[in-house]
Amino acid sequence: MDTGLSGRVALVTGGSQGIGKAIALALAREGAQLAICARGEAALAQASQEIAQQTKTNVMIAKADCTNADQIKRMVAQVAAAFGHIDVLVNCVGRAKAGPFLELTDEDWEETINLKLMAAVRVTREVLPHMIRARWGRIIMIGGVFGIQPSPFSIPMGVVNAGLFNFCKALAQDVVRHNILVNAVAPGRIDTPLFANLVDQQAAQSKLSREEALARILAEVPMGRAGSPSEIANAVTFLASELASYVSGEVMTVDGSWVKCL
Repeated sequence: MDTGLSGRVALVTGGSQGIGKAIALALAREGAQLAICARGEAALAQASQEIAQQTKTNVMIAKADCTNADQIKRMVAQVAAAFGHIDVLVNCVGRAKAGPFLELTDEDWEETINLKLMAAVRVTREVLPHMIRARWGRIIMIGGVFGIQPSPFSIPMGVVNAGLFNFCKALAQDVVRHNILVNAVAPGRIDTPLFANLVDQQAAQSKLSREEALARILAEVPMGRAGSPSEIANAVTFLASELASYVSGEVMTVDGSWVKCL
């Protein structure tokens, strides 16, 4: 089935590891030209090399700190200059500190907001004019299901992802007249380094072994397992493609039926 992504230019933030790297690889496999953005140059170089080896696609390294507006501007300008346009943006950068509410500081909240929500706002603001000029675009936000189903152990993550989903839905209505579609994918429990850190934190907080903490977390997932980054990448590839030409303003959960309320 032709996704229509061959020759399209995709920029993936947070593309050096985990879900972002899997998304970049999936888009490259569909023939997209690719730029991946992250802060760590060594991780970017390794991801670029691995994707190129598997897909024969030349991958542009777009180093930037997505909490820094000036670096974002320079990064997007470099990508646009290299390829001439940007067709697909995947906002996949961000993390949040988990823990009991009373132990979270203002700095914890500010870091979460700046890295997850405001990074997506800033990168989108720089990329959007290129899509408007081309009268074609796909923007996909990646934000965890805590933005839909709150967790008392991950309040900042839930609050920020709820804001990200609201941003997605509002922006979708604003730019659809330019043939730009905006959607979000909400991963559940996905086997990444961030998930491993969450298991460790909950084990320490609950005074459980790591195996016990992992079992408790996965017991909440009806499918009984964590997902893989490639399963998120498949959903993103669909939303970035021509196959999703009448889908905009949606938040797609990919979570093994974990979310119980919508």
